[in-house]
Amino acid sequence: MTTKTRTRWMLTAVLCILPLAGCNMGTSAHYNVGSYAVDVDGCAGSNSITQTGTTINTDGKSTTSKGSTAEIGCGDTKITIADDSLTVNSKDYGKLVTADKIRVSSGLVFVNDAERKPAN
Repeated sequence: MTTKTRTRWMLTAVLCILPLAGCNMGTSAHYNVGSYAVDVDGCAGSNSITQTGTTINTDGKSTTSKGSTAEIGCGDTKITIADDSLTVNSKDYGKLVTADKIRVSSGLVFVNDAERKPAN
């Protein structure tokens, strides 16, 4: 077996094993919503984001105004941020503060790497 053939076999084996190890392999999505960073793991299918009441400054940073709403559709996950309140799949996850980092993974919601339980 040549070195080139062996390399192909090894690469094929690794690519077949990684999904079995639970790797996401590029199914994550990242969004910047006002001052919030939103990451959604396992984002399969079509993705969309709709924002109202948000202005973009000339330096590329966005500022969210009062009464603004952002809706993110990512596969089966729907995230809504309205007036600094977080809703995921119709469940209320409470208030957010400036620069919070939100992550949704395997049905769990994390804010600043701490799991947050729904209020309802």
